[in-house]
Amino acid sequence: RFAMGKIIIWYTLKSVTDSRGLMEDPEFCGRHGERTIFEIENAQGKVMSIQDFSQFVHERELLVRPLVQFRVVAKTKQCDKRNPRSGDPFATADIVRLKMLTDVVIRAPDHAAALASLARDSMNASAWNDLGFYGGGE
Repeated sequence: RFAMGKIIIWYTLKSVTDSRGLMEDPEFCGRHGERTIFEIENAQGKVMSIQDFSQFVHERELLVRPLVQFRVVAKTKQCDKRNPRSGDPFATADIVRLKMLTDVVIRAPDHAAALASLARDSMNASAWNDLGFYGGGE
């Protein structure tokens, strides 16, 4: 399912953590049964910490915005459906390593003209559309 080199897209907002220890918690990965850990490379500066707003500060929660693209760079199959092992999640869970890709921004053919139009009239819907924004304006 997670072939090496495959590009995948998370279509919805995702909550992740940078706390390895949290994977021991049964509410997350836990120590028993079939489970998968996603390790994300290249995420620094591309995720938003909500730890200061969270009721569960110890979770060190980070948000990944929708439509982020990843490339599968490694995978380790450690779970056996017929005989699942218990223990350290990083030794017994399947692990998929993803590299977060740089966003591709689609620009208008005449980017400067669209910006100039917005400078004159910030409610100019067609200029916002030319820049790739929909709903436009303020």
